[in-house]
Amino acid sequence: MLLPGCPLLGQDEFIPADINARGDRSWRRHGFMTGNLITVAYFNTSHVNGLFWPTGSGHVYMDDLVPFVSVSARDVNGNLIHPLESNYNWNLDVSPDGLTEWGWQPLPGYLNPAQDHPAISHRPETWPEVWPDRPDWAGFWNGFFGRGILNADQETYFVVDDDADEEFLYFPDSTDSTRRGAGLRMSVRGLQWSHVLAEDCIFWIYDIRNVSTTSYDSTLFGMFVDSKNGGHDFDNGFYDTHIDITYIWDQQGVGTWGGPTGWIGYGYMESPGMGHDGIDNDEDGLVDENRDSGPGQYIFGPVGIYGPPKFHWSGDEDGDWNPATDDVGADGVGPLNENYFGPDEGEGDGIPTDGEPHFDRTDLDESDQIGLQAVSLHSWGDYPLHEDDLVWYLLVNHVFDPIQQFDNIGILYSSGPFPLEAGRTERFSIAQLMGEDFDDLIRNKDIVQRIYNANYLFARPPDKPTVKAVAGDGYVTLTWDNRAEFSRDPFLGLDPDSLGFKKDFEGYAIYRSTDPGLLDARLVTDAFGNTVFRKPLAQFDLKNGIKGTSPVGLPNGAHFYLGDDTGLAHSWTDTNVVNGQTYYYAVVAYDAGDPTIGSSGLPPSETTSIIVQDELGRLTTDINTVIVRPGPPAAGYRPAEYQQTPEHLAGPGTGRVAVELFHPNEMLPNRRYRIEFSDTLIFTETGFTYATTGYSVIRLNDDSLVVDRSEYLASNDVFPFFDGLGVRVYNDDIHYLPGQSGLTAGNSDYQLEVRPDTIAGLSGLYPADYEIRFAEGIVATSRGSELGLPEVPVNFTVHNLTEDVAADFLFYDYDGDGRVSDGDEIVPLIPHPDSAAVPGYRTTWRIRFVAPPGGGAPPRAGDVFTVRVSKPFGRGDVFEFSTFEGPRIDARQARSELDRIKVVPNPYVVTNPLEPRNLLTSGRGERVILFTHLPRKCTIRIYNLRGYLVDVLHHDGVDNDGLEKWDLVSREGIDVAFGVYIYHVESEYGTKTGRFAIIK
Repeated sequence: MLLPGCPLLGQDEFIPADINARGDRSWRRHGFMTGNLITVAYFNTSHVNGLFWPTGSGHVYMDDLVPFVSVSARDVNGNLIHPLESNYNWNLDVSPDGLTEWGWQPLPGYLNPAQDHPAISHRPETWPEVWPDRPDWAGFWNGFFGRGILNADQETYFVVDDDADEEFLYFPDSTDSTRRGAGLRMSVRGLQWSHVLAEDCIFWIYDIRNVSTTSYDSTLFGMFVDSKNGGHDFDNGFYDTHIDITYIWDQQGVGTWGGPTGWIGYGYMESPGMGHDGIDNDEDGLVDENRDSGPGQYIFGPVGIYGPPKFHWSGDEDGDWNPATDDVGADGVGPLNENYFGPDEGEGDGIPTDGEPHFDRTDLDESDQIGLQAVSLHSWGDYPLHEDDLVWYLLVNHVFDPIQQFDNIGILYSSGPFPLEAGRTERFSIAQLMGEDFDDLIRNKDIVQRIYNANYLFARPPDKPTVKAVAGDGYVTLTWDNRAEFSRDPFLGLDPDSLGFKKDFEGYAIYRSTDPGLLDARLVTDAFGNTVFRKPLAQFDLKNGIKGTSPVGLPNGAHFYLGDDTGLAHSWTDTNVVNGQTYYYAVVAYDAGDPTIGSSGLPPSETTSIIVQDELGRLTTDINTVIVRPGPPAAGYRPAEYQQTPEHLAGPGTGRVAVELFHPNEMLPNRRYRIEFSDTLIFTETGFTYATTGYSVIRLNDDSLVVDRSEYLASNDVFPFFDGLGVRVYNDDIHYLPGQSGLTAGNSDYQLEVRPDTIAGLSGLYPADYEIRFAEGIVATSRGSELGLPEVPVNFTVHNLTEDVAADFLFYDYDGDGRVSDGDEIVPLIPHPDSAAVPGYRTTWRIRFVAPPGGGAPPRAGDVFTVRVSKPFGRGDVFEFSTFEGPRIDARQARSELDRIKVVPNPYVVTNPLEPRNLLTSGRGERVILFTHLPRKCTIRIYNLRGYLVDVLHHDGVDNDGLEKWDLVSREGIDVAFGVYIYHVESEYGTKTGRFAIIK
């Protein structure tokens, strides 16, 4: 399922812009990664302080994940010390003023200081203006896979150091006495993929560099985990040596939310390397591999377990660097990638360069990894991280305690001891993964291992569309753009029909939920009963023959549904909604997968649908997710007025065009627009093809081109949108219209039979009406000598009515009398644009004259027969329309509608189905009633029957929002009692008084 030969695009070794930059607590930020079904909360100090699964549920499976590094050194007095560098909110050593943790702190410059979130790939507003380690990548994501390359669906990146640690009288840098700690700097990356195969895992990659002048003989890299499966502390844990995973499950199998719990696992994926000990530590047939070896010499020699001996660069120890595909330069960006601006250092020189795929730091196999060497599952608190020596001596002796039962479990892993020389960088990485049960967890561990083995390169879904929503009285309308339709996935390889990677777009799916995690839609289960897919409310896919269930299933037997060849759409209206209910929508793009990849094919994938709820309940959406609440408009609301049916000012097209309003507040009043169509007529050796190619829209008031040749012509689709409007085209195809054809002048009783010409083999459907006009004598001569037909003098002419020109024609005079009689046929011609073409024309319609029984009256002078056809829009078709007033509030109408104000539900009985779920704590969520049909601005006062003022609400809405909620909490912050209450609404349009009840 993974392509080992696909490139991993990586960044250069960390070289800070300011060599004296130090960790600074003021740059500390907190954020969330929500790129798949796992949500993690994390600080840019390296501390992961929560894991929730599935995303949006609020179900807790871990409290803390803390990377640490410990070294053996001697302080200024010669005492043996073991500084342990971490950042953890429990029992960590702090400065005497209690303000700064003695451990990892974020380096300045790796985020936008105006934002409250660490830098993350899908939110450019969190990126710094200039990356300290890559100033030449300003404006682009500083990616693990290269400059601006977003292979993972979400990637976070930050850098920390241990300069804040002043616990010991120890100064690691002989050239700078102000540097403290152990002189270590660590870059951290988190990677998530939304692909259904990888939706239950997240990777953390740590690169630790010794920036001091002290070389350490003994170093430990490790990880501390505080488990909390199910939200409480009654867990079992086990470390499986066969598949290198620690897994935790809840003793009782029931979480604090009252439902079943899943299983959480921690896979130790990558460990530091020892490249100078003469030992094959990772048992891959190679000794002392190094990721900083440089290209070396071009040699013929062994490549270990990675294949037979071959010619390769000696620094590419496993021999997988391919100059044909990997020689893209140090930035990892080649001509086929987005954001390619030309050759950079090392590109196209035939020599591996650090940063290129499959070489040095981008190749996991070019490190002689020592593996995981110590594991301790224990009661949380037994080995606190501020006890440096206690943790050191536990791990340096390669402790192996793999089992813990019915406990609040703490986990310690480590690799080492190993030497960490001054200036050297080593890496370790882990994967956090979830499963619904043990078997599901193990299947996910297999996927995680394969992603790791492919250098973290994995398939990604199409780009996310940008979605907008408008809510109204009993409906929600969604619109989205088309950016997903042009995305390409390097994982799929090259497209033989273009100059780039294969496109990976197949369709759109729409999900709706009443919770931010969109969990309502997770209804599709696999063969084991595990929920794996969501059921969309609507689905729109390309008309390309790819439909039904995907031929490639998941390992658990589930298959993704690819659609029904409906054709694409860029808008959809949901009318199955309840006014006052808050809804969460996602429009995702999906691909079709690829059955030709690997031994079993690649299943389809869809984009993420992220709505993040923080600890305070605040919600943040992504570009393809929206939060809306349908309801009645404000009192006195008058909708926008515009011309829905444009005037057809010119052109032969027989279809129709409609103008629709999607975003009322964006409509510009009193504007005039023109719609102009374009077409194409393509000639071939055997015929021709005519088609509408698109339409453009010009705003005439300022001569602005607001739509530049849209190619979205299907009647079930509108795109693009402009000034809140959209154009829907009901285009006709080309076909004969018998009801509008036949004798239009004269006395003949002959009938017409019309069909596309096929005999000559030069035909096509041409959108033109024709008249056949009969005269007294010879007035024209037919064509056809090039086709072996006689050219016959005749008493009729053929006129192209649509273009108002005379038309040449073929005449099939089957009885040879030189006149049109029963069964004879006329074929109008259109000229070929190439005067040298033979023949110089193409055929259109075959018009057969049919006499009635008994012979009838054949055509004579003065008779006119007309052939009419439906015609697609094309050049010359022009429509115009106008907008008038925008949406507004009518004061007189507002006064008359005050009596419509009411409370729902009334009475309120214990709970209300419109209330939001509580995702952050146990128990019920917010209590809510709604006031409806309110004026745009008003004050609502709520009294009890004794006249005591309980609460005051200030409604300051928009024209199309007449709702205001009340949380049943008094102005003193106390839940109100059951009983009857009086409300008084005061506005500029008058007042309204009413009652509602709260019933136990």
